[in-house]
Amino acid sequence: MYQIGDHVVYNSVGVCRIVDICCRDFGEGSDSEYFVLETVYGHSMTVYIPTDNYEDSLRPLLTREELLSLIQTLPDIDEEWIADNSTRKEFFQHAILSRDQSEIIRMIKLLYARREELKDKGKRLPFSDAEAMKEAEKLLTNEFAFVLGIEPDEVVPFILEQLSQGSK
Repeated sequence: MYQIGDHVVYNSVGVCRIVDICCRDFGEGSDSEYFVLETVYGHSMTVYIPTDNYEDSLRPLLTREELLSLIQTLPDIDEEWIADNSTRKEFFQHAILSRDQSEIIRMIKLLYARREELKDKGKRLPFSDAEAMKEAEKLLTNEFAFVLGIEPDEVVPFILEQLSQGSK
């Protein structure tokens, strides 16, 4: 079980710090124990997660070594664009809800490749794809930034640098 002061990833919110563990009654008629989370990046938010049912919504942060290993897998990821909108949307939702950074990074790489392909034709990503990419990037950059001790806007340059060093 997590402790006060631990940092975790909460579903689609991103990196949070556990600031308290308390008992509250949110209308169920009895007190239940909750983790009290505060977001680390973005809009300040406080979230209460039941301590007896947190496994599906919280996960530990990846380690620096795990993140660096994940970056090194990027060149090996070869995804084909999913032409069917509903199938693609389902894939993106699954990737984000899975909270699995390898799935999220696959999704981002797929969207980046598609965006570049469309840009060459003078077009842009459809709104739903662009929004999915923003959501995935937020999840990825927040965790990478926190674990690596850099700012979120430094994550993509860091990844590119790691990739260029790995290819030498």
